[in-house]
Amino acid sequence: MNPRLASLCLSPETPWAEALARLNQTGRGILLVVDAEGRLLRTVTDGDLRRAVLAGVDAQAPLSTLPAQAPVVADEAASAEALLRLMDAHGIDHLPVCDAAGRVRDLVTRRELSQRIWLSSPHLGEEETA
Repeated sequence: MNPRLASLCLSPETPWAEALARLNQTGRGILLVVDAEGRLLRTVTDGDLRRAVLAGVDAQAPLSTLPAQAPVVADEAASAEALLRLMDAHGIDHLPVCDAAGRVRDLVTRRELSQRIWLSSPHLGEEETA
């Protein structure tokens, strides 16, 4: 697993306080809860942690105490257009990419998919026109 992705992965036994600190440290807005084999169990966002705090969940409680939620994932072969359609359909900005066994292989963000390089129209002076 690449280091960028590894920093986002936590075990289900990770305490809430540690997950919150990791979420703040990575600045990505999402964490991936994975089992020992790297299979994605669920995603955790700042909204999930905020709702837990508001519900009075103990900061040392493990992430496994989150309500069960099947993660939205993409297949490794999905095109960029398919990834954006899936994000739009679910109203999400982060999409884990998993292999056939459910192991996380990548994390795609809307920003990565939608960033465009805008080019200005060429400016031709008199010499270039001639």
